[in-house]
Amino acid sequence: MTKMFWSLKTDKLSTLADFRPDDGDEVIIDLDAAPLPELLTYLQAEHFPAEKIRVALPLITRAAALNGDEVEEVARRIKILRAAGWQKFLAAQLGQLPLLNGADIAADWSLYAANSAALEFLRGQGVSRFTASPEDDAENLRALLKSAGDALQVIVYQDSPLFIAEPCARAAWQKCPCGGEPQSIAAARGGQNFTLLTEHCRSTVINDAPFSLSEFLPQLRDYGLQKARVDFTYRRYDAAAAKILWQRIKNGETLAGTHAGNFRRGWQ
Repeated sequence: MTKMFWSLKTDKLSTLADFRPDDGDEVIIDLDAAPLPELLTYLQAEHFPAEKIRVALPLITRAAALNGDEVEEVARRIKILRAAGWQKFLAAQLGQLPLLNGADIAADWSLYAANSAALEFLRGQGVSRFTASPEDDAENLRALLKSAGDALQVIVYQDSPLFIAEPCARAAWQKCPCGGEPQSIAAARGGQNFTLLTEHCRSTVINDAPFSLSEFLPQLRDYGLQKARVDFTYRRYDAAAAKILWQRIKNGETLAGTHAGNFRRGWQ
């Protein structure tokens, strides 16, 4: 059986504290995981081999945001990173692709590589690797893996954002704590529990139950899966707990308190 290629993605540098340089085949670090000077210092310190690092670009950028022109700022950071030698990126939007011309580009799930036409289009834009949507089901993943082979990566663990809103929800009942550390608030609706995260005047809602396909790894490998990804994002993960969870996911264990999305039930 072909050896699995494992990627670890995080939006907080602290999550990586207990991981070793030989953990996984790729480490994907969000561009916003730290201010650019701090991020560059971390990357250049070689906590992980440089060839293992990929920088993930923001899912949402606004030209007229409270914190300034985010589109322009992202372009500036990409230019600095590329000049410093970093050439592997995970694009989250079509508008980011022109900024990465000539780089090693992977497409995140938000670019919806959900069929052969989408794969063909993204290849034409310079993308060499695709990420399946966490909303996909087993039938479509099987077809995609047959078509794309090792160019398709499947997320097997993630706190999927249910929605992201520009306003700060906390401002509805208290003064908005702009900037600083993310704040989380528990909420419930229709018997389901959610976590509301607010940071930099934006609100993100995630399910209290993370998305996980770890128990379906044997089935996915039978479909042809060669590249898997684990996301420790949005939620604040303790470094030691993240390392244990990483190993459990790689072992294909069933994780209590998680859900498999549409994988078994199909599109709803």
